Amino acid sequence: PAIEADAADLPFKDGRFTGSFCFRLLQHIHNRQERVDILRELARVSSKWVIASFYLESGMHLLHRKIFKQPSRITMISRANFNDEIATAGLKLHTLKAVVPGFHAHRIGLLLKA
Repeated sequence: PAIEADAADLPFKDGRFTGSFCFRLLQHIHNRQERVDILRELARVSSKWVIASFYLESGMHLLHRKIFKQPSRITMISRANFNDEIATAGLKLHTLKAVVPGFHAHRIGLLLKA
């Protein structure tokens, strides 16, 4: 069955899943506290890990978006802000991989519960 829920208020018990997965959502959340709330909730329902994708600042990606106008608004955060947000949510970085290294801002992180 499918469940529709607010990402910052999931209808599951603490530690219900070994891990949780959040893909291509957080770059559309433009408020730091809302991103932290979602990450904290993903950590709450997970017993071990969270896989989440983020847009980290990328000069090439910003240039591309300026030249080729995009209909959607995205938020790219600095690496320092990324580290702060995951730590505030009770997570620590295990691995971070670029989807298109050197060009695109999209990163996928394996985060562990702190």
